[in-house]
Amino acid sequence: MRGFNKPATSVVTLKRPTAVEDVFEEIHFEVQAVPAGFRSWLTAQFPAPTKYVKDRSGGQWVKDQDKFSEWDDLFGVLLLAKGLEPFDHLEHKIDWTQTRSAAQWKREALAVFEEMRAANLTQAEMMELLLGVVKAGTEAPSERGNSSARSEAG
Repeated sequence: MRGFNKPATSVVTLKRPTAVEDVFEEIHFEVQAVPAGFRSWLTAQFPAPTKYVKDRSGGQWVKDQDKFSEWDDLFGVLLLAKGLEPFDHLEHKIDWTQTRSAAQWKREALAVFEEMRAANLTQAEMMELLLGVVKAGTEAPSERGNSSARSEAG
């Protein structure tokens, strides 16, 4: 019988300045690596835009970076939501089994983003959390659970 592999987790510590100089508030989040194959599955569900536009010189066709940048941000929020899910950090729950259009996935991501903004998380802090999710999936088993990402953003 094979042993049960506990999903990889990581603790992300966000540091925020307080009213007292050189004193920081620490906020701890436990995050979990997304399951193997989840990114590929999500990319199939919420594919990157493929709209092309003429480059600035009007010559070559290039990816519309504005649309791709927005998609990239929203995709990151969805990955973060999956990484936070087991620890009930978010009130907005995503039913990952439901089929959705790209517009519906966008709404799900925006709902998570808005909840995080309402909790006074900065975009830099959200990025630290996302990096914790990614890091949890890439660390050696002996390192899991002992990591700490730090952010001076506030």
